[in-house]
Amino acid sequence: MPEFASTHPSSTNRISGLANQLSEALEAYNKVEKKPNCNY
Repeated sequence: MPEFASTHPSSTNRISGLANQLSEALEAYNKVEKKPNCNY
Protein backbone atom coordinates (compact mmCIF):
# COMPACT_ATOMS: atom_id res chain seq x y z
CA MET A 1 0.00 0.00 0.00
CA PRO A 2 1.44 3.41 -0.90
CA GLU A 3 2.32 5.61 2.06
CA PHE A 4 -0.16 8.35 1.07
CA ALA A 5 -2.99 5.80 1.32
CA SER A 6 -1.83 4.58 4.71
CA THR A 7 -2.80 6.04 8.08
CA HIS A 8 0.85 6.06 9.22
CA PRO A 9 4.10 7.02 7.49
CA SER A 10 6.64 4.32 6.76
CA SER A 11 9.24 3.70 9.47
CA THR A 12 12.01 5.33 7.45
CA ASN A 13 10.00 8.47 6.74
CA ARG A 14 8.73 8.64 10.31
CA ILE A 15 12.26 8.46 11.73
CA SER A 16 13.65 11.07 9.34
CA GLY A 17 10.67 13.35 9.98
CA LEU A 18 11.18 13.17 13.73
CA ALA A 19 14.92 13.72 13.38
CA ASN A 20 14.30 16.82 11.26
CA GLN A 21 11.98 18.27 13.91
CA LEU A 22 14.17 17.41 16.90
CA SER A 23 16.44 20.47 16.81
CA GLU A 24 13.46 22.84 16.62
CA ALA A 25 11.70 21.02 19.47
CA LEU A 26 14.82 21.07 21.67
CA GLU A 27 15.30 24.78 21.00
CA ALA A 28 11.72 25.51 22.12
CA TYR A 29 12.10 23.21 25.15
CA ASN A 30 15.34 24.87 26.24
CA LYS A 31 13.77 28.35 26.05
CA VAL A 32 11.27 27.43 28.78
CA GLU A 33 12.60 28.47 32.17
CA LYS A 34 10.31 26.33 34.34
CA LYS A 35 10.58 22.68 33.34
CA PRO A 36 7.79 20.24 34.23
CA ASN A 37 8.40 17.79 37.06
CA CYS A 38 7.22 14.42 35.76
CA ASN A 39 8.52 12.27 38.62
CA TYR A 40 5.80 10.18 40.20
